[in-house]
Amino acid sequence: MLYQTVQAKEANIRKQVAEAILSSLRYPTITERFEEVAEAHEQTFDWIFEHRSVDDKVPWDDFVHWLEHGDGIYWINGKAASGKSTLMKYIYQSPKTRKYLTEWASGTVLRRAGFFFWNSGTKEQRTQAGLLRSLLHDVLQQAPNLIPVVLPSQWASQYASKTDMAVVSSVDSWSLKTLSIAFQVLVSQTEIPMKLCLFIDGLDEYDGSDLDIAKLFGDIVVSTHVKVCTSSRPHVVFEDAFSKRPQLRLQDLTSNDIRRYVLDRLVGDPMMEQMACKEPARCTELVSEIVGNADGVFLWVTLVVTSLLNGLANGDRISHLQKRLKTLPKDLTALYKHMVLMVDEVYQEEASQIYQIIYAAAEQPGD
Repeated sequence: MLYQTVQAKEANIRKQVAEAILSSLRYPTITERFEEVAEAHEQTFDWIFEHRSVDDKVPWDDFVHWLEHGDGIYWINGKAASGKSTLMKYIYQSPKTRKYLTEWASGTVLRRAGFFFWNSGTKEQRTQAGLLRSLLHDVLQQAPNLIPVVLPSQWASQYASKTDMAVVSSVDSWSLKTLSIAFQVLVSQTEIPMKLCLFIDGLDEYDGSDLDIAKLFGDIVVSTHVKVCTSSRPHVVFEDAFSKRPQLRLQDLTSNDIRRYVLDRLVGDPMMEQMACKEPARCTELVSEIVGNADGVFLWVTLVVTSLLNGLANGDRISHLQKRLKTLPKDLTALYKHMVLMVDEVYQEEASQIYQIIYAAAEQPGD
């Protein structure tokens, strides 16, 4: 009975120590960027979980095969506003990802963690210290038994404070050096076997050297039990670092997704459906023009469809919508300015603020 009491007390202390360290690693905006990334439109990006056909004209590496059997890094690259962050969120949340990674884990415990860089966000959302705190928190929360292995001095200090062996109970202030050492231990330790897959969005939004952040992930995938899916714009450094890795260029693969979005949002509008019945050829032509002009930039399509829907509400016919489309700039920044200027003068300041928020949330973070 006494032994059981001692055991229960020990388990409770260890639980408190783990909670204190995890609480210290966590910061207020740790999930903010991920939560703000737009959800994928229904049935878009489904192709990422389909095996690549030998008939595909666009070169890209089979993502499912990488999840199940691959190693190292899978690089999702693409131009600004092409939908990289939305795709990364879709992949990270999908149960299919876990299903295919379980095949890779082959009976070993599987752990996943993700981080979405945001250069318009807080310091933690755009720095290596914030990245490492987030990844350590996510993995150690899933596997608290790893905490004394990865953070031995912090564990010892907290344990001592909980057993009245010390007065000070504050956790380390998490210097970059401390976090870097802990992260290296996490990805290299073999004491507690696991397979770890990381999902890192927006490397180009890292507030530091592209070379440093590329090297960080290039170094850790030397281990056969760690791999990384990451996304970024095609900066020269990333091209050099990841050119021989499995990859895809997003804007080359999303024309069907963009078409589906336009059909659902624009052609699916009740007023547009009526006009499409009368002028099916013109409707098809309009959709094709939007998809063609988009050049893989999903955000441009979203704004253009919004503008055309406003035209429908004002009584525009398809011919008028085609003229409206021709007046809309193909450059995303120019389109923002155009849409602000088209708003009634009394609302222009508010509209400008709204589009600046959209620009900061979608264009700047490399998506």
